[in-house]
Amino acid sequence: MARWDWERLAPLSGFAFVALVVVSNALFSPPGYGASNTRLVAYVVHHHRRGLVAGILAGLALVALLWLLGSLASALYAGGERRLAAITFGGGLLALAVGALQTILLTGLAFRIAYDDPGSVKGLYDLRAAIGTMLAFPLAALAAATAIAVLRGRLLRRWYGWASAVTAVVTIVRGGALAHSGFYSPGGGYGLLTYVVVLLWVLATSVVLMMRPSQPGSPAVQAAG
Repeated sequence: MARWDWERLAPLSGFAFVALVVVSNALFSPPGYGASNTRLVAYVVHHHRRGLVAGILAGLALVALLWLLGSLASALYAGGERRLAAITFGGGLLALAVGALQTILLTGLAFRIAYDDPGSVKGLYDLRAAIGTMLAFPLAALAAATAIAVLRGRLLRRWYGWASAVTAVVTIVRGGALAHSGFYSPGGGYGLLTYVVVLLWVLATSVVLMMRPSQPGSPAVQAAG
């Protein structure tokens, strides 16, 4: 019974991830990428402590997402989709690494860089924008592998498979969002759309993993055995 309870509760890490990401971004959200270096430095210095707290929360969010990825890959593997489970976990790990690099850059600005080398703030902030855009590709691989596994193997809920497919399309299109300004720029409207879609997909992942059959005799348990 304890094992069953743990398997049910582990996917709650997705809810923790979303909460931590939203709070982190609300605490520390510098101006858009078109802002001047002077404006960026002023924001970071003025919100120094918030930036540090936001960095810690973002780090915790990465841990929560790793936990969710383990639950998702385990469910796909148990359902017989071993190759796609590996791709899902690998894509997720790469996304985590890219997200960690983004977090390091932004936290570094708040920690010392804005004080010790203010002239480099905009350059590093723009680098973070490019890294954030590249984050779209491993996220797309994660969502696409999940979609194929769910729809082909009839794992989890079918609506979740289609939601994963939509997420894969939205995120991979985000990979080209390198316009200097406007809707299709790193800080533009499409970036916000992708952000919302990914968070909703994470929540959906948590929900379907908690709802999946796990009683003795269910397909998932038989496949795992």
